[in-house]
Amino acid sequence: MNDKITIRQLVFLFIFTSITPIFSSIPNAAAMNGGESGYISAIYTGILLTIFCFLLIKILQVYPNFDFYQILKNTVGLFLAKIIIAFYSFWALISFTYRMNSTATLLQTTLMPAIHINILTAFLFLLVTYGIIKGAKTIFRFSELLYGPVLFFLFILFILAVPNFEWKNLVPIDLPDLQNNLYTLNDFLSIAGNLALILFFSGHVWEHADYKGIKQRMYSSVFRFTLFGFLAIVLALGISGPSLTARFSYPIFQSIKTVSLFSTFERFDSFITLVCLLSDFVGIAVFVLIFGKCVSWLFDKDFMKGAGILALAIACCYISINNVTQYNLEVFYQNRMISLNLIFQYSIPILLGIWSLFKSGHSKDTDMTTDIQTSLSTANAKARLFPDHSDLRYQDPSLFPAGPLEELEAPEKSASGLDEEDETPPKKSSTFDDEDEDPPKKSSSFDDEDEDPPKKSSSFDDE
Repeated sequence: MNDKITIRQLVFLFIFTSITPIFSSIPNAAAMNGGESGYISAIYTGILLTIFCFLLIKILQVYPNFDFYQILKNTVGLFLAKIIIAFYSFWALISFTYRMNSTATLLQTTLMPAIHINILTAFLFLLVTYGIIKGAKTIFRFSELLYGPVLFFLFILFILAVPNFEWKNLVPIDLPDLQNNLYTLNDFLSIAGNLALILFFSGHVWEHADYKGIKQRMYSSVFRFTLFGFLAIVLALGISGPSLTARFSYPIFQSIKTVSLFSTFERFDSFITLVCLLSDFVGIAVFVLIFGKCVSWLFDKDFMKGAGILALAIACCYISINNVTQYNLEVFYQNRMISLNLIFQYSIPILLGIWSLFKSGHSKDTDMTTDIQTSLSTANAKARLFPDHSDLRYQDPSLFPAGPLEELEAPEKSASGLDEEDETPPKKSSTFDDEDEDPPKKSSSFDDEDEDPPKKSSSFDDE
C-alpha cells in the first residue's frame, strides 16, 4: 500500500524538488543570457511547460492507473519497453549521483566549510537510506508536509528583500533581450521537465481524483513553478544586478545576505541552505526510487529498495574516491546533465502524448467499460450473498462460474419456451425434484401429497 501516490503529492513533489536547482543555477543562466530582462525566460518556460503538461494529462487520461512501464508495453511492446527502461535506469543513476555530490558541495561551501565532503556524503547516504526503507509514501508525505511552510517562508523572504531592490537592474527591456532569453530555456526546461516523473508513480492517481481534479492540480503546479522561477530571478537581479548574478555560483545565497528583519534578524542564507538540503533529500530519494523501479521492471521482481540502496552506496563511494570540485560539477552540469535531462524528460513523454492525442476517445470507452464491469461484479457479489433474489443478478453467464455455483445462474425457461414472467402460464410443465432419475412425461404442479396426479392439469394451485 505504500506505493499508492495521489496526484496532489506528485505535483507537490515536483515543485519541492525544483527549489535547489532553481536557486543554484537559474538566476545565473538568466543573467548571463538575458541581462536585466532575464526574468522573461520564466514566462517562456511557463508557456512551453503548459503545452507539455497538456500532453501529460492526455497520457494519464488515455492510460488510467498505468505507470510508465505499463504505458510503454502497451505502445511499443515488451522488448522495446525494457530497452527504454534500461536507459532510464542509467539516467536515474547519474542524476542522483550528481545531485548527491552537488548537495554535499553546497553544504560545504555555504554552511559547513570545515567539514570534509566525505562526512557530508555519508550523512546524506544515511538520511536517504532511511527514507527509502520507510517507503515511497513516506518520501511523498514528507514533501507534502513541508511544501506549504517552505513556500510561505520563501514568499515572506521575498517581501523582506523588496526594499533592497535596485529597480534599474530590472529595466529596460528591448527586442534583443527578448531573443537572448531564449538561450536560458535549456537550463529552465531541464528543471521543469521533472514534471514528467509523475508517469513513474501514476499507477494509482485515478483512485483518488477525477479528470477535472488531475487537470486542475497539474496546471496549478505549472503556474506555481513559473511564478517561483520568476521571483527567484527577480530577487537575484534586483539585489545583485545582472553582472554579479552572472558571476556568482550561488547568486541567491549572496543576495539573501543583505536581507534583514527590522535590522535584527540576518543571515537568512543559512535558512535557504536548510531548505535546499530538504529539497535535495527528496530529489535524491525520488531518483533512487525511480532507479529501483526500473530495475524491478527489467527483471520482473520487486528489487526497488534493495537495488536503490545498493546503487546509492556505490554512488557515495564514487563521490568519496573522486572528490569532484565545484567547478567540475558546474562544467558537468552544463555540458552533460542538461542534455541528458532534456532527452529523458521530454523525448519519450512527448511521443507518448502525441500518440495519446489520437487515442483520446479510448479513455472514455475504457471508463465506461470499467464502470460496467464494476457494476456487474457488484451484482455478482450480491447474487452470491442473496441467491433467492433473482433481481440482483445480471444475465451474464461469464460472471457465474460453473460447478457448485450453478444454482446462481439465470433461471431456465419453461418447457413451452415462455419465460416465468409471461402472463399466460404454460399448459405443460414439471416441478419434479432433482432426485427423480426418470421423470414422468407429463406432470403437474400439484403438491407431493397427491399420489396419482391427473394426466392433464393446470399450473394453478387447487383451491
